[in-house]
Amino acid sequence: MGIGLTLELAPRIKLCQKLQLTGGVTESVLVRSESWLMADGDHQEAINWVGDGRSARKYRSVMDYLLCECFAHFKKDCFAFYRGEGRYLREIYNKRQIDMIDRALLQVIKKAYDVYCNRRKLSWGAFLREANVSITAYPA
Repeated sequence: MGIGLTLELAPRIKLCQKLQLTGGVTESVLVRSESWLMADGDHQEAINWVGDGRSARKYRSVMDYLLCECFAHFKKDCFAFYRGEGRYLREIYNKRQIDMIDRALLQVIKKAYDVYCNRRKLSWGAFLREANVSITAYPA
């Protein structure tokens, strides 16, 4: 007496919008943050863990999404750029300012990684309150 096994393979297609890591208004100027995200797949997965996928659809890149959703005052410049009415981040802010923005963003994404590693599920708003990073002044 034998046992018969049948293996059925049903193709599954999952459609999802994938954002490029760089591009858009940020155009690869946030090098610390970009490098850290690219260094490990878990770093990027951390953004999915805490992020709001619905909001991400509005952006052209992961870096644009992170910058604008973490620091809302950048949305105006970002969406003006998307409409063809604005400039790249590097054309708006000087190198010192961009470095400060990059460092602040890196703090936020490292906090996201910490939350991910501990498998804590937080809403995006709760995460941003906990990250508590701000960019309040731009040095001239």
